Amino acid sequence: MAGKREALLAEAIKDNTAMFTSEDILTAGGINIKEVSELLNKVSSNTDEIIREFLKGK
Repeated sequence: MAGKREALLAEAIKDNTAMFTSEDILTAGGINIKEVSELLNKVSSNTDEIIREFLKGK
């Protein structure tokens, strides 16, 4: 079951009532804070590769 923070974030996202960080959105999706940190660090260290792959499809 989602905790209070996750429930509040999910409701605010649904109602479009606030701006959120990617950490907030991942947390609301049920990913624990340790996994969120690991994922964001992985993305941060591969920014150039991610952008290059994205632009290939454009």
